[in-house]
Amino acid sequence: MFTIILVRFRGKTVIDVKTAVRSARNFISDLREVMENPLKNLRLEEIELSDDESVWLITFGYDVPNLDESSKIYDALSAMSSLTEPQKYIREYKVFKVETESGQVKSMKIRTV
Repeated sequence: MFTIILVRFRGKTVIDVKTAVRSARNFISDLREVMENPLKNLRLEEIELSDDESVWLITFGYDVPNLDESSKIYDALSAMSSLTEPQKYIREYKVFKVETESGQVKSMKIRTV
């Protein structure tokens, strides 16, 4: 458990950005056991306050095994040429909406790049 820090922002009481990040990180950490792939190399990628200031948008990225068929062919050719390392992992991203007033995570969505 962590302490929720509230700050005044444009006349409203909201959680600070560190609290929002902790809330999102705790949320994804709690889901690790039910997620298909382990969260390897979990990193904070982006932080944004929504235009209406009702939610923090917190993006985390992590590595997952690259299971794409085309990458297997690329890996085989790369291994033969020894010019490049096979790409074993790809980066995936999740965006969390964290309510500014309560610190609760309201959603987790896939972010495509």
